[in-house]
Amino acid sequence: MKKIILIYVVMMFGACTTSEKQFKSVSSSSINQTVTQEDLLSGEAILGARVNPEDLPEDNILALTEEMEIFLDKYVLSRVAEPYRARQLNRVLFDEEKFGMKYDVTKTFTARGAFANKLGNCLAFSYLYSSFADMADISFEYQEVDVPLDWSPKDGNIEKAWRHINLRVKNGADAGAVFDIDEINSKQILQSKTISLPHALALYYSNIGAEKLISGNEKEAFLYFAKGLSLEPMESDLWVNLGVLYKQQDHYDFAKLAYENALNINNESYSANANMANLYLTMGNKKKAQFYSEMAEKSQMANPNYQYRKAQIEYNKKRYRRALTHLDFALDYGIAEASYTRLKDKIEKKKTGSQDLGLRPFRTIELFLGQTGPLVY
Repeated sequence: MKKIILIYVVMMFGACTTSEKQFKSVSSSSINQTVTQEDLLSGEAILGARVNPEDLPEDNILALTEEMEIFLDKYVLSRVAEPYRARQLNRVLFDEEKFGMKYDVTKTFTARGAFANKLGNCLAFSYLYSSFADMADISFEYQEVDVPLDWSPKDGNIEKAWRHINLRVKNGADAGAVFDIDEINSKQILQSKTISLPHALALYYSNIGAEKLISGNEKEAFLYFAKGLSLEPMESDLWVNLGVLYKQQDHYDFAKLAYENALNINNESYSANANMANLYLTMGNKKKAQFYSEMAEKSQMANPNYQYRKAQIEYNKKRYRRALTHLDFALDYGIAEASYTRLKDKIEKKKTGSQDLGLRPFRTIELFLGQTGPLVY
């Protein structure tokens, strides 16, 4: 985690994408067969045969190699006592001379992959750190950070839809410390929630599945989504990803059930409502498409980043009073985001007649958007 209502929403942990495909207009009668949960997860409509549990991928996300064990012993276990290992491990992973981990939001790796490449997104870092932590007797928990969506400053459409994970240490001298490959929470007051280990691992399978779907490998995408759902069936974005897969294959009844599952878990989900609107629009049911589009829009209006982007749009149009109205909403939300206050100061100066404020019109990044639910970066 890049999307707009009425186009596919591909969500990833860290980033998302949307598709420029034109929609086919089909009759709503295309969605008239009874599809069960068993049908949805069997994969028969995608694979041509029902999937067996042993067919699902097992990527051994947290497994260590011998080289990784040697690294841990050399730089952590043999260097510091147990109470200080959490801090030492985090320091070593970012030390340019010893390891030099780099942040790349596009790379979802297992712990082994992150170690071999010395880079990765928030999931890759969290898997790498936690695999070492288990051997170093560091107790920790996975956290999801509540990151607001990001909308385009040009037209108000979603530019980024992403989610973020980090780790919170529970023992030793650094109990309560949060380790994060991206200092995403250093400048914003963002809420976090603990998620279970199976849930954290399910997000890996969601990301890899979304990548495979975007690259056109629908069969492997299904296997990865199914694996993720076997680990955490209450992850709404995984159901969205699965729904997009079925929608792309013209299995509208299957897609509808998948989106319904997502909405049963979170009826305010932007991605689920936007994709359901997309589905009904494709089928020619404008009334239901409008309903779900309005539900998605409702979630936009309550989001401070959306209001901030609307303020940027109004600023570019020199409608400063309207811009301030949107900014006041964003600031009232309670996020201490410096960009919000900077823009407000510049608008206030503009209103009072200052000329050169050094604020250029905001540029919209052109992005290719694939077709799935959430990926994590």
